[in-house]
Amino acid sequence: MELRQYAAIIWKWLWLIILGTLVAGLSAFVVSSRMTPVYEAATTLLIQQADHPSSTYQDILSSKRLART
Repeated sequence: MELRQYAAIIWKWLWLIILGTLVAGLSAFVVSSRMTPVYEAATTLLIQQADHPSSTYQDILSSKRLART
């Protein structure tokens, strides 16, 4: 098949492609507008390192692990 034949087929069925797109979009809108809203929250936790100089390497590693969780 040539490119012209493909274009002719698409042109012939263009109304169905547009109609299918509109029906799918409209049904997605109706379904999503009738759904119960789901709310989501996020938080940020700031971890400060101790100011005293007696912090050991283990304390620093523990702080890093805590910050990742």
